[in-house]
Amino acid sequence: MRQYWTSGALAFLSVTMLKPAASYAHHNQYQQFDPAREQIITGTVERFAWQNPHAYIYVASGEGNETRSWRIETLSIAFMRQMGWGPDTIRAGDNVTATINPSRTEGRATGWLLGIAAKGRDVPSLTDEKRIGAIFSGESTQTDARASSVSGTWLAQTGPAAQWEWIDDPSQLELTEAGQRAVDGYNPANTSSKASCEPRPIPRIMIAGDRKSIELADDVVRIRAEYDATERIAYFDDDRPPEGRTVHGHSLARWQDEVLIVETSNFTENPNGITDGFPASNEKHLIERFALNADRQSLVYSFELTYPVYLAEPLTGEMRWLYPPNVDFELVPCDPEATKSFLNN
Repeated sequence: MRQYWTSGALAFLSVTMLKPAASYAHHNQYQQFDPAREQIITGTVERFAWQNPHAYIYVASGEGNETRSWRIETLSIAFMRQMGWGPDTIRAGDNVTATINPSRTEGRATGWLLGIAAKGRDVPSLTDEKRIGAIFSGESTQTDARASSVSGTWLAQTGPAAQWEWIDDPSQLELTEAGQRAVDGYNPANTSSKASCEPRPIPRIMIAGDRKSIELADDVVRIRAEYDATERIAYFDDDRPPEGRTVHGHSLARWQDEVLIVETSNFTENPNGITDGFPASNEKHLIERFALNADRQSLVYSFELTYPVYLAEPLTGEMRWLYPPNVDFELVPCDPEATKSFLNN
C-alpha cells in the first residue's frame, strides 16, 4: 500500500503561488503562458470577473486606436480569498499596473497575473511568502477556540507539494496494465470533459489547500469545499438507496470511536475520476475518515481509495485541517464562460 503523508507549514497552494512554473504545471497553463518572460501592462480595469474556475481581470491599455483589451488570468476564488482578495479588491475604472507572464502566442493580449497595483487601493499580493506561510501554518487564523466536533469550518493543510506529485504525474502510482494504458493514452489537449463546470471528483477535491465546511445533522452530514464550489451529502441511514450515480458518488456516514467515517461508491464514469486524464468508474471505492485531534484545534483527514481496474494497490493519504472559526466560508459557483476562457487560453 502506498502512503502519502502530508505535514508542515506550507500547503501545496503555497508552492504554486511562489513558483509560477509549478502553478502552470498544476493548472495546465504552461503551454499558454511563458514563465520566462514578464511584461508590464498599465491601463484601466474594464471588468473584474470574480468567478470560478479562475478569476479574470480585463484591462484596457493604450490610447485611441492603439487601445487593447487584455484578459489577465488569476488563481481560483478559493485560493484568492485566502490571500485576502474579494470581489471588490479590483473594480471597473481602477487605474492599474499589472505584471504578467504573457501568452506564448505572439500578439495575443492574454497573460498570467504575477502582481498588480491599483491607484488608491491596497491590493494583497498573491506571492507574499510570509503571508502564505502565516495562512498555512495557521498563524493568521488560529485562535484559542476549540471545536466541539468535526462540524465547522476548516483550513486544509496539504503539506509539501512533492507528496502529491501523482496529481500531475499519475504514472508514479502503482498501476495495473489498464491503468498504465490510460495514463499513456492521456491527451491533455482534450478538455471536453472539463467544459461543463463539473467539479473534480473526490478525493482530489478534498486534498486541495482550501477552506472546507462540515455540517452535522441527525440524518446527514454535508461536506463542502470552496475549491470548485463542491457540495456533498453523506447519509447516516444505511437503507437510503442511491439517488443515481454522481461525480461524487453515493456516500454513507457512520461513527466509530468518535471518528466520522464516510464510505462512497456508485461513482459515474469520469475521464478525470482520480486526476486529470486518469479515469474512474463505478468500481472506484473510497473510505474517508475525519478524526478530531485531542487539542480540538485541528482534525486529521485521511482516505483510502481502492480501484482494482487501474490501481494495483490502494491509494492512501493523510493531512491536517486547522480549525479557524474566525474566517467565513463561501461557495462561488463555476461560470461556464469563465470555464471556456480557462480552457481556451
